[in-house]
Amino acid sequence: MVKKAGWAKDDVTDAHPGRDRVIGGRIAFGAVPPVDNSRPVCEDLFESMRLPAGAGFIIPEGLRPLVHAEIAFVMEKELSGPNLTSADIMAATAYVVPAISIVAARDRGGSAIWFPSDMPEDYLLTQRFKDGGVQVSPASLNLALVGVTVSVNGEDMRFAASGAVLGHPARAVAIYANLLAGLGKRLEAGQIVLSGGITAVPVRAGNRIRAEFGGLGAVELQVG
Repeated sequence: MVKKAGWAKDDVTDAHPGRDRVIGGRIAFGAVPPVDNSRPVCEDLFESMRLPAGAGFIIPEGLRPLVHAEIAFVMEKELSGPNLTSADIMAATAYVVPAISIVAARDRGGSAIWFPSDMPEDYLLTQRFKDGGVQVSPASLNLALVGVTVSVNGEDMRFAASGAVLGHPARAVAIYANLLAGLGKRLEAGQIVLSGGITAVPVRAGNRIRAEFGGLGAVELQVG
């Protein structure tokens, strides 16, 4: 049961000055502790946050990034809550793709907290995200059983399955859409929703990240 959701405010971070067009959203449900599954953290995704193919990420001074492997849902039609289910999400999704998000908190002497439920002001949420791989119909793949391997500089570091996100990532997207309804908003056709970290790795300058998803392909990122 969702007791309370923290919604990231536009002034939480200055990583995206001017805050351009909203192209979707992200919900911080996932397998990466210390996520409180009763209190998701939601945020808007802006066009400037999307990294194009081949682009890398330069770590801003004072930030400690964590790269999450996620399944992204791209909507085929608009969808309004508040009583949506994962079946509703699957039926309204044009396709899914593999994605990675770069989440960061300020470096406070090694005590960064990645998913605080009380949303402190120095928690910066998603800095950028990158999607890629193969566009796949959600009906053609068991989205609860997608295997994910994340490697750093060619060395496999994390292994997980997409069912780590509430048993099925579409459940997280349904919760996100229902929370949107509480704000008088809806999912729009063409929007992308990141469904939460399946697994994650901390990164630093010089790392080459590759997240490989069974049946969906891979996403790569050079960190500078």
